Amino acid sequence: MKNVAIVTIGNELLAGKIINSNASFLAKKFNEYGFRVSSLLSIADEKEDIKEEVKRLLKENDLVVVSGGLGPTDDDITVESIADLLGKKLVLDEKNFMKVQSLFRARNISMSKSNEKQAMIVEGSTVITNAEGLAPGSLINTKDGKQLLLLPAVPRELRSIVSSDEAKSVLGVIPGHESVITFKIFKVLNISESKINELIREPLARAGDVEFGSYPQDDSIHIHLTGKGKDTEECRERYKTLIGTIRKILKNNIYAEDDQTIESLVVKNLVKSSKTIFVVEGHTGGLVSYNLIKMPASSRCYSGGMIIYNADPTGDLRITREEYETHGAASEYFVKKAALNMKTKKGVDLCLCINGDIGQGDSTDAYPMGTAYIALATDTGIFANTFVVTGKREMAQKRSSLLALHMVNLYITNKPVTIATR
Repeated sequence: MKNVAIVTIGNELLAGKIINSNASFLAKKFNEYGFRVSSLLSIADEKEDIKEEVKRLLKENDLVVVSGGLGPTDDDITVESIADLLGKKLVLDEKNFMKVQSLFRARNISMSKSNEKQAMIVEGSTVITNAEGLAPGSLINTKDGKQLLLLPAVPRELRSIVSSDEAKSVLGVIPGHESVITFKIFKVLNISESKINELIREPLARAGDVEFGSYPQDDSIHIHLTGKGKDTEECRERYKTLIGTIRKILKNNIYAEDDQTIESLVVKNLVKSSKTIFVVEGHTGGLVSYNLIKMPASSRCYSGGMIIYNADPTGDLRITREEYETHGAASEYFVKKAALNMKTKKGVDLCLCINGDIGQGDSTDAYPMGTAYIALATDTGIFANTFVVTGKREMAQKRSSLLALHMVNLYITNKPVTIATR
């Protein structure tokens, strides 16, 4: 397997002005192409920095991919820096120069002399067509058998070039090759990273050559399984025993897989089962309803919602003053009674009620504790859970919303409406 190093060039990257999406795209793509990505590096638009880092990386890798600095301005110095490093001339690529001229004529704009830079390549380069812009990609073979791939930094141009059959041919990517593929993602909640690692360590070891990664999000943890194969489906078939074992171990702590989101699953399954839902929210402030409403088919299942935060709930919710004063709004009793009452009042199949105590956001603790009370009233009964949610205010709201929607999805997919705290 060939090693590749990826270099992204631009002062704006180092200043944090833009997100470096090119680096993550290139890393993913070259893993798919069967390369081993050894490093990701961002450097400034400085000639000596470019020469020094590319020279170092060429010694350590088979291929160095350089993105950025191929534009028409004075700080676009990548091509001339590479030519200087390799002791080669800069030459005008006539075909691309004609393309640049043609584009300016079509727009009835006079072409600046500086735009010629976008048609300049290192002597001996193999040009790769840029179908989305002006500066082409180019592959350079060095005298000691290494390779350099130069790419523009505009994301749509870079992605178009690297994904093209032309680029794959030039890079020697073999059709049907085995590559490193992230073939399964489990999204889990209410469980710690350390506990996940403890629970699935043994089946991972039995699977052999599978790489495991856990990535904390604001509201949950995403588990990535990576292995070798020709495509995602082949990998999933090869490792289906491992996938099945992890599902059995983590059970209802898994709320979604791969590209799924909890809100898309809930809406899809509500529509499929012809059920409607009404949502009553306290500390989440409408977040649960928002997550449902943003799904295109939500109008077919979402019957409305209300926010009870900091308001007298004894009216619409049909809860007596005595009940309210005895139990409070942040209690399991309250959310169960509210869910049952509003289900009857609204004439819906399901009513979800969520409220809790997550603090006032003035804690100096990075991980303050809060409590979320969630109840789901259904035609077959009332289901309720109480959860401890960690994190400051916004994070606790996201986690509470996710737990509530997962409870709904468990019910409408005929699974036990319980979520283990581990």
